[in-house]
Amino acid sequence: MTTLNYGDMDVRTEEDPGGTGERFSAMDLSLGFVYANNLTDRFSIGGQFKVIREEIWHMAATTAAVDLGVLYFTTNKNLSLGMSISNFGGKMQLAGRDVRFYSDPDETMYGNNDQIPAMYELQHWPLPLTFRVGIAANIIDTRSLQVKIAADALHPSDNSEYINIGGEIGLFEQFFIRGGMRTLFMVDREGGLSVGAGLKHAFSPNLKVKIDYGWSDYNRLTYINMLTVSLLY
Repeated sequence: MTTLNYGDMDVRTEEDPGGTGERFSAMDLSLGFVYANNLTDRFSIGGQFKVIREEIWHMAATTAAVDLGVLYFTTNKNLSLGMSISNFGGKMQLAGRDVRFYSDPDETMYGNNDQIPAMYELQHWPLPLTFRVGIAANIIDTRSLQVKIAADALHPSDNSEYINIGGEIGLFEQFFIRGGMRTLFMVDREGGLSVGAGLKHAFSPNLKVKIDYGWSDYNRLTYINMLTVSLLY
């Protein structure tokens, strides 16, 4: 499940730019089921079926979509190639009480009903379909030191193409330092630098805990802190 809540905001109009006294909120939600399988020791395939919902004030839009991906490791497994397609699914359309109103079908006719329920017909819009291809390599892979680099190229349906690059340095397979650049060559890109660190500890042969922290620059949107805690069985 992935959710983003924008919180409550003031309702502002041209007549009341300082606010009408009302408040509204908005939220995005993606709820899905993921399955992946190693078809061979070097080839894996996976996918996700998800339901996507967007809400703003009294309106909401819902649809379903799938993500599909494949991953291939070379003979020595120091080099891997991957491809994926995201958000392959239906279109979205807002619906709710904000599109309902009462109308007079013929204002020139006297005595007719001027309170006929009506509704604005809003347009559908597609999900942002994204094709991705990537490559990753283990430059150094010893017990005490691991160095990895990765890059992927993306072709989104709602923006220009761009490239992400990054790298990771691991010490004793427990401590990790990461850095990279996002959205290279994107038109009107915002920010791009990302750095982070991670810690992995095995409490038992069947239970590992990972804690990862990331910081990303989003330029005019300032920056974002991300903290992830994972349990690996």
